[in-house]
Amino acid sequence: KPLQGVAEKNISQDIRQSLDTTFERKHLTTRKDLQNIKRDFEITLPSKGSVLQNDETGVYLSVHKMENQKDNPVLFYKRQEDPHAVIDQNDFMLVLKTNFQKCIMYRLGADRICMDSMHGISNYNFELVTVWRR
Repeated sequence: KPLQGVAEKNISQDIRQSLDTTFERKHLTTRKDLQNIKRDFEITLPSKGSVLQNDETGVYLSVHKMENQKDNPVLFYKRQEDPHAVIDQNDFMLVLKTNFQKCIMYRLGADRICMDSMHGISNYNFELVTVWRR
């Protein structure tokens, strides 16, 4: 929920409302816990009322940062307008695979392919496709 821009007080309220007959560790989550999660996972969102001026630049900077990491999850990146032999010039493509995903695929996905597709998740009319294959 922090990645979706949900306010900390709303997250806390949702956690409290999820309490039924079973009390779990998550019901002890404090605002400080949520702030620590944002800090540890480097989740920074625009301040209230502001708009990201250029999402393409933000994606480019994030990809560049990931490419310089020891465990680089970026398998492929194509910006819109970048020429490519097979992919249309107007298409954008970002392929990521984390070490965790790689381990799970090797452990559980040796004999299968899983695919999921979502559309309408942004104002850009992009489609999000997830493919799990070993």
